[in-house]
Amino acid sequence: MRVRAVFFDLDDTLCNFRESFQVGVDHAFTKILRHYPHLDRESLDQAWRESWRVLAQELEQTGAKVVDARNRRFPLTFAALGFEDAELAQEVDRELGEEMLRAMSLFEDVGVLDALRPLYKLAIVTNGAVDEHSDSQWSKAVRLGLIEKVDAFIASDSAGARKPNPAIFQKAAEHLSVLPGEVVFVGDSVANDVVGANKAGMWSVLLLRHPNPVSSLEGDQLPHFAISTLAHLPRLLERLDARGA
Repeated sequence: MRVRAVFFDLDDTLCNFRESFQVGVDHAFTKILRHYPHLDRESLDQAWRESWRVLAQELEQTGAKVVDARNRRFPLTFAALGFEDAELAQEVDRELGEEMLRAMSLFEDVGVLDALRPLYKLAIVTNGAVDEHSDSQWSKAVRLGLIEKVDAFIASDSAGARKPNPAIFQKAAEHLSVLPGEVVFVGDSVANDVVGANKAGMWSVLLLRHPNPVSSLEGDQLPHFAISTLAHLPRLLERLDARGA
């Protein structure tokens, strides 16, 4: 079976999410500490991490949407610190996303999408929100000019399933009228991308942008292939096409 489509994760696969998100967080925290100088950064960090732990658990266990978790992250953080400030929570929530978008950029090797577009159907499959908020997957993709580079954009909040649930992978395949076995999925996360793609019956490609030992992986955690740059993807696809010819 030949490859007909290539699907990509978004965060830290196509764009520098962790780095740019931290820029947004630092901006938000600086503003919070200006408003509440009795607080210290360590306590704020701890409350923020605990709030996200609770929200991540809800996302995993209840099927909640990322948009709802995002809207609660600062109110929960403030509550953990013993106060309420709805106006400031809204301000820093919005500004976090704005600062993140300013700092966000595509990795240099993302140009490979232009070379692949005439040969394969392309899609972005990502966990996250799809609203107009500055901190949503849709806003990131629009800001980075990615929507024009792909044939479909599938996010968990609109798909009704989160990676690694194979349902979101299958929904993306159905949207582009391809079979799972005709899809190569590329992502940087073993837990979300590799496991989900494998369970959906797709070819999984682990993108190792940073040194990352994979020798201990087993079962659905094992990618079919691992690459250190998207620049290696065309050659890999050629090999798969030759195998399926």
